[in-house]
Amino acid sequence: MLSQVDELFLEKRRKHDKEKAELIEELYKQIGQLNVEVDWVKKKLACSVREKAALVELSHPRIRGSRQAELLGLSRSSSYYTPIPKKEDVVLTRLIDEIYTEAPCYGSRKIKAALARRGYVVGLERVQALMRSMGLAAVYPKPTLSQRHPEHWVYPYLLRGVKLSVWATDITYIRLQHGWMYLVAILDWLSRYIVSWAISTTLDTHCCLDALEVALTKGTPDIFNSDQGSQFTSQAFTDLLTAPDQHGWPRSGG
Repeated sequence: MLSQVDELFLEKRRKHDKEKAELIEELYKQIGQLNVEVDWVKKKLACSVREKAALVELSHPRIRGSRQAELLGLSRSSSYYTPIPKKEDVVLTRLIDEIYTEAPCYGSRKIKAALARRGYVVGLERVQALMRSMGLAAVYPKPTLSQRHPEHWVYPYLLRGVKLSVWATDITYIRLQHGWMYLVAILDWLSRYIVSWAISTTLDTHCCLDALEVALTKGTPDIFNSDQGSQFTSQAFTDLLTAPDQHGWPRSGG
C-alpha cells in the first residue's frame, strides 16, 4: 500500500517537473524572441516615418510585418508604403529649373504656383526640398551683404567730386547645375573695361588677390573703390594694393 502511495507522489512530481521544464523552455523562447525584436528596433528606430516604413522587412523569418510596424510605432498600413517614384522627381526638378531660370526671383511659393499652372499640383514642402537639393534660392537684394571686419581698417570714400582714374571691384555669384561659383571683377569706371576677373568655389580673399595681381600688371589707378567687405579690407589685399610700384609711388589712393 505504501509503495503505491510513493509511486503516485513520484508520478505527480515527474509530471510537475515536466510542466516546469516546458514552461522554462517556453519562457526562454519568448525571451529570445524579445531580444531579437529589441535588437531589430534599436537598429531601425532613429529615422523618419517614411524611412521606418521602408525598413519593414515583410520577409523577416522571425518577426511578422505587422509586429515590426507595431515595434516601430507605425500603423499596419504604413508598412506597405510605396515611395514616390524617382522619375516624377526628375520631371519636377527639370520644370523647377526651367521656371527658376526664367524667373530667378521666384521663391518656393511662386514656383509651386507656376508648377500648378503647368498641371503639376505639388506640396510646398516638396518644392522646398527639391529646391534645396538643387541649391536654388530666390535672388533678391538682401540686407548686410557686405560685412565689416572689426579688426580691418576701413578706407574713406574718395570719389565725391573727383575726376580721376578709378577702378572698382565687387563680388557676385554664378548659379550652376549643382551649387555656385563666385566671380570677382575689377572694372575701370571711365571706360567700363573689365581690367581683370577671377572665379572661385569659395568666398575667400585668395580669389580677390588673384584678380588684383593680374589687374596691377596692366596699369595703376588713382583710386581703387570697393565695398567694406572683409575680402577687400584684409591685410593681404590692402598691402598688395598700397605697395609702391616700380617708380616708388603708391599704386592707389584708397
